Amino acid sequence: MTAHREILIAALKGIAKFHLADDPSAQIAYMDTSEELYLRWHGAYIKRDWLLAQFNEQQRAALAEFDAYFEALSAKYNRFPPILKFITSADGKALCERAINLLRVLGA
Repeated sequence: MTAHREILIAALKGIAKFHLADDPSAQIAYMDTSEELYLRWHGAYIKRDWLLAQFNEQQRAALAEFDAYFEALSAKYNRFPPILKFITSADGKALCERAINLLRVLGA
């Protein structure tokens, strides 16, 4: 696994961890703001051939679907609300669940 693939997996795990936690607020120590959530994903998912070549066709499609959903949420909110408010909302929970599903598709 390349370093950048590991960064992408870590970004997804950083999103998914809120859904898996009994107390989502306990996870915030490592991600203080919703802006960090946004920046983490955008720093990890680089739509370039050198990164996408590391994934099979099904995985690339799943990455693109997740990214489209993430972008739709970003546009909906313009700026994500405070992290605890966002991750406990229906949209935040759906994003976390999608991250978990994507991790499964990626075999991580």
